[in-house]
Amino acid sequence: SGSASTNRFNTPWCIHIDDDDTMFICDRGNNRIQRWRPNATAGTTVAGAGAGGTPSSLTESEHLTFDKNGFMYVTGRQLNAVYRFAPNSSV
Repeated sequence: SGSASTNRFNTPWCIHIDDDDTMFICDRGNNRIQRWRPNATAGTTVAGAGAGGTPSSLTESEHLTFDKNGFMYVTGRQLNAVYRFAPNSSV
């Protein structure tokens, strides 16, 4: 497990794979959502800690899904909310 690096996870909890085989992973212990493109050696933080948007921390995110327009929805028992992120936005 790791904390600051984008090629390590700390308690990965959920995964979503889109039509392009891009993986979105709830990196629960690092309070972020990571996007991993096919053949990548590191992920990109798209929401949560390190993404530059708000909330700055997705405390223990556990579930994510996407709607038909590409909006990402994230929730978890510690979040006490459902966060919606527009496509290509960390806000």
